[in-house]
Amino acid sequence: MIKSTKTNRYGGFIYDQSHSTTNKRTFKRLTLFDRGKIAALHDEGKSIQAIADAAGCHKSTISCELKRGNVT
Repeated sequence: MIKSTKTNRYGGFIYDQSHSTTNKRTFKRLTLFDRGKIAALHDEGKSIQAIADAAGCHKSTISCELKRGNVT
């Protein structure tokens, strides 16, 4: 942050943020193919972490999909 010479109505400095320091989150929806891959790996007895690594998503996503019954 860069301190500005501007002040707000209470006398405090107004900070200018020229660059965002946070990354924008990106989300990817699971395709029917992804759900089929999850189901096949689950049927093989793979762990949730192994399925997540193969599908390229977080293990909580796999867990939620299995709980919901959205996998084919």
